Amino acid sequence: MTNHSLYKTKLDDFVMGELSKIEQEEIKAHLNECSECSESINLLKETLKIFSAPNFDMPQKSYFASLAPRVRERAEQKEKKVSLSFLFDNRWVGAFASLLLIVSSAFLLYNLNSEEGEMIVQDAPDYYYSSIQSENYSISGLSATISGDDWELLSAVIDEEIGEYLDIYQYDSDDDQIENLSENEWHEFYENFSKENIL
Repeated sequence: MTNHSLYKTKLDDFVMGELSKIEQEEIKAHLNECSECSESINLLKETLKIFSAPNFDMPQKSYFASLAPRVRERAEQKEKKVSLSFLFDNRWVGAFASLLLIVSSAFLLYNLNSEEGEMIVQDAPDYYYSSIQSENYSISGLSATISGDDWELLSAVIDEEIGEYLDIYQYDSDDDQIENLSENEWHEFYENFSKENIL
């Protein structure tokens, strides 16, 4: 046992004044050299003042009986608070918000480029040409593929873009140009249309 360890065990007796004068002098000399023991002496003196105060009441025995469960409960509460507070740490909130922004942006971009989004971005003839290819080429098949508003749009696009190639199909009314084609006329129109590579 070193001198430091020996002196450390006698600090309580030193504070209570239960050591001989020679031992007290040795410990005083050690306290001048050792800051750790000096702090321990100060703490012991403060504790002794608290317990020797006239208005100090010792707790009842029931306090000590329920002390261990209360300490465990507080320790568990601190663990729970630490785990929940970790989620709401400022640096994690910012990272989570950034991740949420990136994911939502990617989702929106994906939806804009989906099939419905492509209909808006593509030229109207390309979209209708691709949807017409899978149908049979009768007027009933074409009208089933294209709704009323879309039919008007397709008619207008065909009038503007390829009207010069449809001289044989010109009628008095612009709306009747495509609607009144027979199945053979529709096939002929489609073949001429494909040869010119307009779409």
